[in-house]
Amino acid sequence: MQILFHGTTGPFRIQTKTAIDAAWVDVTGAIVTEVKENDKGTGVFTALIPGAGVPEDLGFYRIVSEGDPTSELKGWTFLVRVSAPLNGTHFVQGEAPIVTVTILDTLGQGISKTDFSSLNLYMYGPQETLLATTAAKLLNVSTDRTKTPHHYVDLKSNTAVEMTGKTVLTYRLQPVTDELPGTYTVGVRAVLAADEIQQMLKFANVQIGTATAENPVVTKAQCAACHEGTISGKMYMHHVDVGRSPVGSWSLDYQPPTSCKLCHNNDGYAAYNDASVTGGKVPDALVLRVHGVHMGEGLKLAFNTNSVNGNFKSYTPVVFPSDVRNCTTCHVDDRWKTQPSRMACGSCHDNVWFGPTPVPDGMVQHTGKKQTTDSMCAVCHDADTVAGYHKVTPPAFKQVVQLAMTPANGKFFVAGEAPKVTITITDAVTGQAINPTNIVEPLISTNVQPNEWMRANLFVSGPRGDTVPVLTTAASKPDPNHYYANNDFRVRANPANEDPRVSRTADSIIYQLDDVATLAAGTYTAFVEIMPNAPRGGWAQLNFQVGTTNVQPPVAGNCTSCHGDNRMHDGYFAVTFTPDICKACHDYLRQAPAKIGWANANNGFGAAPLSRRVHGVHYGRYLDKPKEVHQQVDYSETIFPMDVRNCTKCHADPKNTSWNEKPSRLACMACHDSDAAVAHGNQMTYDPTPGDSWSGDETESCEICHGKDAEFNAKAVHSIFNPYVPPYVREPVK
Repeated sequence: MQILFHGTTGPFRIQTKTAIDAAWVDVTGAIVTEVKENDKGTGVFTALIPGAGVPEDLGFYRIVSEGDPTSELKGWTFLVRVSAPLNGTHFVQGEAPIVTVTILDTLGQGISKTDFSSLNLYMYGPQETLLATTAAKLLNVSTDRTKTPHHYVDLKSNTAVEMTGKTVLTYRLQPVTDELPGTYTVGVRAVLAADEIQQMLKFANVQIGTATAENPVVTKAQCAACHEGTISGKMYMHHVDVGRSPVGSWSLDYQPPTSCKLCHNNDGYAAYNDASVTGGKVPDALVLRVHGVHMGEGLKLAFNTNSVNGNFKSYTPVVFPSDVRNCTTCHVDDRWKTQPSRMACGSCHDNVWFGPTPVPDGMVQHTGKKQTTDSMCAVCHDADTVAGYHKVTPPAFKQVVQLAMTPANGKFFVAGEAPKVTITITDAVTGQAINPTNIVEPLISTNVQPNEWMRANLFVSGPRGDTVPVLTTAASKPDPNHYYANNDFRVRANPANEDPRVSRTADSIIYQLDDVATLAAGTYTAFVEIMPNAPRGGWAQLNFQVGTTNVQPPVAGNCTSCHGDNRMHDGYFAVTFTPDICKACHDYLRQAPAKIGWANANNGFGAAPLSRRVHGVHYGRYLDKPKEVHQQVDYSETIFPMDVRNCTKCHADPKNTSWNEKPSRLACMACHDSDAAVAHGNQMTYDPTPGDSWSGDETESCEICHGKDAEFNAKAVHSIFNPYVPPYVREPVK
C-alpha cells in the first residue's frame, strides 16, 4: 500500500479506521520518507505500508503531523474495481464489465481527475504471453498508432467516463464477444501533474470466457532477483530511467511482467520501427523485448544490432549474468520447452528466417523451411530437443579435490596449533587416488607433456574482513616479483624449489601451516586449484575458524542471485561466484613494490583487491578510467541491472556493516575514479611516500567524514529510498 502526500513539519503518522464513526488507530509498519529531487527536498512524502495483514487499500485514512497537527496534508491513492460477473466466476458473451476508479485523498480534500497529468486505463489478455493482446474491443479504443490516444482509455478526456462527484470514475467496457478465454488484466496508471514523481499503477484481474485463472510464465520474483533495488524498493528496467520523463516513469516497471504487458503485448501501445511493414510499426511483444534485451551481445541480425537505428541498439553490450541458455532462470514452468514458437525462439535466434525464399541478407534459412504458423514447431522441437539444446553442461573436471583440516577441539584452531591441510586428488572418472609423486612440474613450461601438470596450488587467506595470505610459505615470504600468494605443491623440476611445508603419502599431500597464534579470530579459507596438462583439473575450498566459533559474515555475497551457477575463469578452474575463493588471488596484501599505479599490473596487489575489481566491473559504464579495472578485459559497457547505489544487493548480510562503516580509498575510488575524486582521496590521506600512493605506509582519514554515523557515510550518500531518488541517467558519462 502506498500513499503520497504534501507536508512541511513532521514526523508523520498514518492512521486508519474501519468505519466512518470508528476510532482512528495508527497503521503498524508505515514508513514515511521525503521524496527528493537532485538531493533537494520537495515537500512530498511517500508512506509505504508493508507487511502481512495490512489492507491492500485503506478506505478511511488520515495523515497526522506530530509537529503541526493543524496543517493540511494532502495524501492520495486510488482503488480499481471491476464489477462481478452474473455467474460469479467469469464474464460471458454479451456481458459488459464495469471498471470503477475511486480516487482517495485524506478525508476528501479535493484531489480529482483534473489533478493528474496521466490517468489512463489499459487492459490486456489472456495471460499467455504468445496470446496476450490489448483488449481493444472491450476498451472501445483505437489501435491506429497515428491517433491519440491509441490502445488505452484516457480517463481524463474520454466522454464515456461517468463521474460521481469528483472522485469516482466509472467506465463501462463493451460487451464480451469473441475474446479468447482466460485471465485479463485491467491496469490504471495515475501521475500527479503537480509533481510527476508521484505516480501509481494498480491492477485488477478479470476472468473472461472461463473460470479457470491462468498461471504466469514469469513472476515478479524472477525479475526482482536482478532488477529490484534492495534499498530503493524500485524495479530497474527501461522506464525507471530519467529521460522519457524528467523523474522516470518508475511505476511502469513496478510490477513486472504484469505492468509490462499493459503495453508490450501482441497488439499493444508499445511498438518498434520496421520500414518493411505497412505503417512502419510492429507491436513490441513482451517475449520479443525481454528475450532480445537479455540476449544482448548474442544478437546477430543487423536490424537489431545497428548502432544507429537497431531495434536493440541500446542493449547489444548486454551479457546475461547467468548463462542465457538457463531458461528456468526466468521461467517458472516448462512452457519454454513445450510450446516453442517462431517469436519466442526467433527473438534469441534472431537471424533465422521462417519465410519463403529468397532468404534476406544476414539471415539463415530455417531448417524446416517456410513456416506460416507455430502449429508444427513442436513436431521437430519437442520438449526433450529444446531442453537438450539449452542444456548447460556442468564443467567437466578431470579430478576431484578434497581438503581436510581438523582442530583439536573439533570447532576452531587456537594459539599453539599449527594446522595441517590434507589434500587428496582423485581421478574424476575412475575414482582412483592420484599418487602425489605423479603431480610433477613440466620440464618446459611451454610444452607440457601428458604426465606433467600445469598447476597445483594451495592458497590460505583471511580473515573475511580484510583478507591477506596467511600461514603458508608464500604468505610469510612474499615474492616481490610475483602477484599471487600461491604455494606450489607439485614435484618441482628443480628440487631446490620444493616448498619445505609439503610432504606426501601414497595418496595425499600434507601442507604444514604456521601456528595460528598471530592471527585475529575469525573465518579463514583454504583453496586449492589444479590443472593437469590441459584444463580443467579441479578445485576445492574449505573455510575454517580461528579463535572463535562465530563465523564472520561475508563483507559481500549474494552473487548467485544474478549469476546463478555461472563460473569465473571458466577456461581454467571454473570456480563458482564465491568471494572467499576470489580473495585467494584478489587479496589485500601488496607484495610487488616495484609496481606503481593501477595501469601497471594492478599496482602489485594479487589480481587487484576484490573490492576494487568488483566495484569497478559493476560500475563499468560510468567509470572515467574503465581500463584500470582490467587491462585485458573491457568492462566499459557493463551496466548493473539496477541502480548501483543499492549497496545491500551485494552487501546483503545485515550483520556485516563494514561497507557503511569502514570506507577506504580502494573500495570508494573503484567507482569514484575521476581525477577530482582520486585527488580528494589522496589529499585526505597521510602518505610519507607520495610517489607510491599504495605502498602500505599510508594513513587514511576516510572514517572522519564517511565512517559510522558520519554525515557523509556510505549509507547516507547512497540513500535512494529515504528519500527516493530517481536513478542516474544510464548513459555514458563521457
